Amino acid sequence: MSNIIQRKFRFPPSGSLSALFPCVCGHATRPSPQVFERGLRAIPLSVDLWIHYLGHVKTSNADDETAIRSQFERALAACGLEFRSDKLWEAYIKWENEGKRVDKVVALYDRLLATPTQGYANHFDHFKEVVNNNGPVHTLVSKEEFLELRAYVRESARKRKEDREKKEKDRKDKHDDHKSSKSKSDKSADKRDKSQEPQEAAKESKEVKELEVKIKEEPMDTDEVKAKEDEKENAKPAEQDKAEEKMEVEAEPEKEADDHVNSPEEADSIKDKIISRRKKVHKATVAAVTARWTYEEGIKRPYFHVKPLERCQLKNWKEYLDFEIEQGDEKRVLVLFERCLIACALYDDFWLKLIRYLDGRAEHQPEMVPRIRDGYERACTIHHPDKPSLHLMWSAFEESQDNIPKAAEILANLEKVCPNLMQIAYRRINLERRRGDHDKCVQLYQTYLAQAKSKTIAGNIAIKYARFLNKIKKDLDQAHTVLKTYLEKDPSNTRVALQLIDLALQRDSVDEKEIVEIMDTFMTREGIEPDQKVLFAQRKVEFLEDFGSTAKGLQEAQKALQAIMAKANEVKKKREQSPPKKASKESSSSAAAGASASSYAAGSYSYAANPSSYYGTAASGYQYGDSSSYGYSTWNQQYSQSGYGNYGQWSGYGSYY
Repeated sequence: MSNIIQRKFRFPPSGSLSALFPCVCGHATRPSPQVFERGLRAIPLSVDLWIHYLGHVKTSNADDETAIRSQFERALAACGLEFRSDKLWEAYIKWENEGKRVDKVVALYDRLLATPTQGYANHFDHFKEVVNNNGPVHTLVSKEEFLELRAYVRESARKRKEDREKKEKDRKDKHDDHKSSKSKSDKSADKRDKSQEPQEAAKESKEVKELEVKIKEEPMDTDEVKAKEDEKENAKPAEQDKAEEKMEVEAEPEKEADDHVNSPEEADSIKDKIISRRKKVHKATVAAVTARWTYEEGIKRPYFHVKPLERCQLKNWKEYLDFEIEQGDEKRVLVLFERCLIACALYDDFWLKLIRYLDGRAEHQPEMVPRIRDGYERACTIHHPDKPSLHLMWSAFEESQDNIPKAAEILANLEKVCPNLMQIAYRRINLERRRGDHDKCVQLYQTYLAQAKSKTIAGNIAIKYARFLNKIKKDLDQAHTVLKTYLEKDPSNTRVALQLIDLALQRDSVDEKEIVEIMDTFMTREGIEPDQKVLFAQRKVEFLEDFGSTAKGLQEAQKALQAIMAKANEVKKKREQSPPKKASKESSSSAAAGASASSYAAGSYSYAANPSSYYGTAASGYQYGDSSSYGYSTWNQQYSQSGYGNYGQWSGYGSYY
């Protein structure tokens, strides 16, 4: 663990804490800002560290409100989405509250109520207390929101008043209708009475008419007429005054101040509306917390430790990450990855998961490229300096970003940590080839060929070196020299011999003598396996059939093939009769011609039984006229058992590009 911590914080070899943290060791009166910055860069999700740092900022910049607020905002940007970040939010709210900046407090609660945190249940209650216990109401929210809510409250009050008046009018109309219907019923009753007493009704009617005639004939008093006219004139100004007052009331909202409220009841209604708006957000946050609560309860060790995590813990982290990725909130996903990589720093699977997530967005979001680079650097230089897969991916990433020197540096450093790993060697060579430094490629090939730890590895390097010289540098003679020189050191290497034959066939003019000599030399060496001898005898017959200059040479090759086949059959029968033996390393390494041997054992080459089959079909032919017949893929398949064919199948090395 000490090694990891030393890499994490770049401790000096002596491990002297006083050199790095003088405030901890008592050599300084106050913490150094540089120490805080290094700690925050190393552990940006540490809420306790941020709170300690903010305390230092408030002490150092007591009169600079803007500077303190900027550092609080920096802290929230770094770990405000952390599920256990309630203490940081509360510290920020407390600081704003101490300064009587209630509008800032409400604005902070607006953000906090929309953030799923562990203490979500108490935040809404505290927010209601802030709103209800502070005033005036226009200081709680922004000017725009206050005006909007005031207009809404007044409009709601107006509608309620109209509804009440309408209900009152309907009730009155209903009462009048009832009264009118009762009056009509009374008149009907009177008519019935009059029909019963016609004489009395006629007499009363006559008296009424006489009285009306008398009144009309008498003149009206002048004083009474003047009094009635004065009443009419006095009524007109009163009606005008009422109309003007109504206009003033309607015009009053246009002149009203932005912070004005008509009554305490209106202010309370606005506060209730402020709270009800946030309640909808709080309900959505409660649902988000509920969806994550199971995963959060499953995190038993959120801190780093060298001891391995239980499988259930690893599974919980993986499922939590998958869930958050599915939700699609990129900021929350990245924060959760950072939390995960604290506890799971020693598991490269999670680093790869982060890098793949970022890489999937880098095409449309260029700002992800620095994040990818930072992920590789932290994983490879701190936690996994000896994991080739991560380093190779990092090198490929830097190369894809045209940072070739950095890619070469990564591979060179990795080779120091993991020497004799051919995957790294081939990657270094091909990196130099892609950037056009062929001399460096030649130097690396020669170095690795000289330092090879086994004949198999050396043979593979020699073949690749020859291909490079032939196809890239267009120097076929030098490629031929490399293979021939190596074959002299390791005459039993079948792959190198076949590669040498193929190289000779790629000349503009085929040299029959050269190729036949290579085959004969290989077949006449001591200790050659019968299967390998059959393989080369077949190749010789096919070659002479296509390129031989004399029929005699072809006939001799056919006779030699039949003799070799007969001898191979005898060896096969003896092996079948004898008990099986454990294969030695020598025999397993010489089984490079395994595919041909298996086809021979299956009877694919039935020259003895039906010699004419060779002449009648090209199915068994190794057609030299077709260059694809000498493709490297065929021989790689046949000789994959030698260990070369699978060199790329390292665990985790599958996809670097």
